[in-house]
Amino acid sequence: MLKRCLSFLTLFLLIPDCQTQSQGSLNLTAGISMKVIGDSSCRFSGPEDLLEWVRSFRGGHVDRRIEVSESGSSRGITAKAAIRSHEVIVKLPWELVLSEDAGLCSLVDSLRAELSLGRCSKLWPWIRALNDVDIPLPTAWPKEALDLIRDLPPGDWTSVHDEYKAKCGNSSDPLVARSLLLVKSRACAAGLAPVQDMFNHRESPFANVELEHVPGNYVKVRTIKDIAQGEELYIVYKNGHSSAPEIFRDYGFVEQSPSTWFFKATGSKFLFEVMNEAGEVHWPKESKTTLQTFAMFGQMKLESTMAQQGEKKADVPSPYREMAQSYRDAFSRALRAALAKAALETKKEL
Repeated sequence: MLKRCLSFLTLFLLIPDCQTQSQGSLNLTAGISMKVIGDSSCRFSGPEDLLEWVRSFRGGHVDRRIEVSESGSSRGITAKAAIRSHEVIVKLPWELVLSEDAGLCSLVDSLRAELSLGRCSKLWPWIRALNDVDIPLPTAWPKEALDLIRDLPPGDWTSVHDEYKAKCGNSSDPLVARSLLLVKSRACAAGLAPVQDMFNHRESPFANVELEHVPGNYVKVRTIKDIAQGEELYIVYKNGHSSAPEIFRDYGFVEQSPSTWFFKATGSKFLFEVMNEAGEVHWPKESKTTLQTFAMFGQMKLESTMAQQGEKKADVPSPYREMAQSYRDAFSRALRAALAKAALETKKEL
């Protein structure tokens, strides 16, 4: 029954009432009726319905051995049963993809148009899911909240908006702002696509799926190792070229280990990698500073970080305060581990 309902929605979602609405309106969904050909009980009530919607398209595939899982405020994709390596678990026909081929401005405009159409969008089941997404990117925090992390790397906390203004111009449209945040926090190399945007990030060796796309044809998600029942599926964001500070800036979460951290001092960038939850630290190959220099400036940075941590601001609303504290704690732990590693290796050299 559900798949039949979904197929009818796919074919008959747009109705005359929708066509009379202006895409520029921010309240298009108000007062719009939706005529569904078929069973009147057809409704999209949760993420599993979104998976069924994708399956209803010709060429659409979502493996029935995966499901959407939730843990607290976090949502991801988990294996309901064992899956072998090199299996395609998601395939999206290009008609479901908002392509990034034309660049950031075009992609934001395309998403804004779909969001403004509301139930009249041909992508409504996915758009409705996006309407429920919380986007905690620091670039959108109020000034008093952003002040809590301004002293921490990467430092360019508003670069998401700055990049958009430089490329696309300024906009006071709140729907453009939301579209930009969704694009920056959920888009992949192909653009923005349903289901694909629900996989969480983790670096190797925990990453177990990868993205493949052929522009104009499809987007696929494929396993790259055997997956056990109950295991979460992870993909690497940004091709693995981001540090933990950049991940927090661009996606709004503290990256789990393994993760790359850095701080800046005297015009230099000091890099270190935290390999596991035990705090094992490695020095990246591109790191060119001596252990003594790292230890000196690292200790100064840790002391200033701890001093700032003691300053509590009652005017900063939750959850920004908690997010800022979580990131500051993670940076402090990582830097302490790196300083301990530097001290140990320096002692061995003496």
